[in-house]
Amino acid sequence: MAFALGGVPDKTGTCHKIIREKDRKPLKMVFVRGHPKFGGKGYLYKLSSRGFHHVGGDQWFCENLVKPIKITEINVNDYLHLFRYATLKERCEIERVFRKQIKLSKENKVNER
Repeated sequence: MAFALGGVPDKTGTCHKIIREKDRKPLKMVFVRGHPKFGGKGYLYKLSSRGFHHVGGDQWFCENLVKPIKITEINVNDYLHLFRYATLKERCEIERVFRKQIKLSKENKVNER
């Protein structure tokens, strides 16, 4: 449900949200940049599991286009208890890790050529 909150970019045009293992008890979507779409709508998509492959944690991937079986509209304000903002310390650490992952990904692409 937390991912259905949608997001509004900050003044830099960035919206970065994350749920880490430590954010699961209690479950909280952590906004690193940007904020929930206050007063807006969010959407839950029910999908067939056919064609999806587990890629780690709670992440699943499908190489084919997927048509939702059902779409449920929610009011974002009804679920604001499922989010919080990252502290400055958390934001710096999360963004440091994110930059490192991007750098490694770019290096891997260069090495594949």
